Amino acid sequence: MFFTLDKEKKVETLAIQAERRLAEAKSLLDKNLPIAAKAAVARYQDTYNLALGKVSGLGSMSKKSTALENLSNNTNFELRVVADLYDSAPNNVKEDIATLVAAVSKTQSEIVNTASSEIRAGIIKKIEDGREEILTENTSVKSILPVRVLPH
Repeated sequence: MFFTLDKEKKVETLAIQAERRLAEAKSLLDKNLPIAAKAAVARYQDTYNLALGKVSGLGSMSKKSTALENLSNNTNFELRVVADLYDSAPNNVKEDIATLVAAVSKTQSEIVNTASSEIRAGIIKKIEDGREEILTENTSVKSILPVRVLPH
């Protein structure tokens, strides 16, 4: 738990908590506990959704833009970690790791949905550039990670 009155810090703290949930899911998959990992993925998504909900209360467009750019950077990093895990995972857990990739991809789509029209194109470019970089370095995830990010 955390307590802060600073709205920007709340978004940042929620993003850190979401990243921890994703790390927890990865650890649970490493321990061959896919059901528990799926619960951690659900908490990851819930926490990111809460962070995205807080973005609208940040006031200025500049603060919202910065927060969304930070969140998209975080998800690009998380996607890289999960893609590397997929590459080295035994076949019996690849499907579960694909679920993690899908969760991060969905979060990225939610970030795009939250972005105002003025900054949406930049956010999409940042996410898609991150995905292209991952796919260049890790071709085994091409079947589960599209380059394009599409809003829901």
